[in-house]
Amino acid sequence: MLVRSSYRVQIITEALAARGIGSVGGGGDPLQGTAGRDWRQLLTTLRDVRAETVRKAALTSLVGWTLPQLVKAEADELDHLASTLRELSNLWQARGMAALAEAVYSTFGLYERLLAVQGGTELLSDLITVAEACHQQTHLHHVTPDGLIQWLAELRNDLEAPARALQPAIDPVLAAVRD
Repeated sequence: MLVRSSYRVQIITEALAARGIGSVGGGGDPLQGTAGRDWRQLLTTLRDVRAETVRKAALTSLVGWTLPQLVKAEADELDHLASTLRELSNLWQARGMAALAEAVYSTFGLYERLLAVQGGTELLSDLITVAEACHQQTHLHHVTPDGLIQWLAELRNDLEAPARALQPAIDPVLAAVRD
């Protein structure tokens, strides 16, 4: 079903969900949204697996930990996650982005987990779209893993640029309101 505004998409998506019908609503460029951010974080972690990056990757939609789960995690759980991420890193280096994406989906139960929650269908679709775009970048343009991470970061920066451009105009207003 096609609609003219994102407002209508939200209304229709919620109505369908209330009746148990899954749907996907277009909400912008997946590369610049949550899916792009989460893939960039996971790929960054895979380039440098250490405690700090493992914790950040854990909170992505790809790995799927919740903040309370991360806070309560024992050292052995974090070590196991780090070990899994190192294996995924090796797979990425050896077999590429497509193999990595499939391994991530199965390792972290992405399909089952996301299809079971409200909005999960759209997020899953976005994550798959980003993975396919990353595969295309590496395959067609011979982008290195670091280049791929940089490409995703640049896409995100393009999205945030208008907000950063407004910041100098907003700062004096905020200062006046505080006074």
